[in-house]
Amino acid sequence: MICPNCKKENMNEYATVCAYCNQPLYSGENAEAKAVELSAKQKKDKVKSAIITVISVILVIAVVIVALIIPKPDKDDTTTTTENTTESTTLANSEENTTNNGVVDEEKSTKKNEDSSKDDPNVMDTTEEIVAYFNKNANRVKTEATKVVKNYEDREIKEIVAPKALQGMAESMVTTFMADDTDPVEHATREEIVENFQVPKQSYVSCLKVSDIEKASCKDMGTYYEITIMVKSEDNPSAGKGVGAAFDVIEPEEVEGKSDMVEDFSTRYSNCTVVAKFDKTTNRMTSANYMIPTKLMLTVSFMGTHNASIDMSFEKDYTITY
Repeated sequence: MICPNCKKENMNEYATVCAYCNQPLYSGENAEAKAVELSAKQKKDKVKSAIITVISVILVIAVVIVALIIPKPDKDDTTTTTENTTESTTLANSEENTTNNGVVDEEKSTKKNEDSSKDDPNVMDTTEEIVAYFNKNANRVKTEATKVVKNYEDREIKEIVAPKALQGMAESMVTTFMADDTDPVEHATREEIVENFQVPKQSYVSCLKVSDIEKASCKDMGTYYEITIMVKSEDNPSAGKGVGAAFDVIEPEEVEGKSDMVEDFSTRYSNCTVVAKFDKTTNRMTSANYMIPTKLMLTVSFMGTHNASIDMSFEKDYTITY
């Protein structure tokens, strides 16, 4: 942000006051609204940064412990090697099981929705109809909504796998960083809504394809439709494709470069689900609940190879008004 007073560039993207001349960076009528917007953005960015920070801290501590505390094994001592092999095998087996569970019969994409009301001819029966309706009307949030409130964000840590000496410290750090966000956050400008509502920073809410879908259903609830969509499990998704077509994802490049010791980093998103309500009169999305199960896996190379992973889940609940 260039200061309108001294014309110097402020590198802190969340700043509202110039670091050089201590004058406001924004005009009086916009200052308060901008401060709220920047505060919300900073809070959201901190959550994603916290995940990356935790991973980086675990890696650094792992290196210190391996180098200074854990003794190098004698030729006849295979304990350390056995532990590393066991950790690698456990992680590999977990990934294999998850992959097998994610296999989808392509015939499901055209299966009739048994939960839909057969009395209303307007209820979507097929996955194609549901996805087309969802994409078209969910995307209207970014262009038509006047306010989006994130009611809460629950963050659940399911499992942490780290080098044995770091397990307790890793669990403590993750628990601290990943505390639930229970305070409602309101976004009341077009820029804030685009920036913060799913998919953050994108012009769309969903660009899902039928081939992305694990299962979909539509229920007639009287005055509104309740649509549930679960996408197929995916490794290393990116924005705009697969899981990333409707959910916020952490891409490998966001972590790569944080440490030269990271030999490999990958993600797996399993059974990501959105449940949304659409007003039958206007076809507008009025609420949405996103469940995003996430697994982060990495390999560190320093005096041997060490595996770590964090298995967690995010639940984000929104109310939308027009």
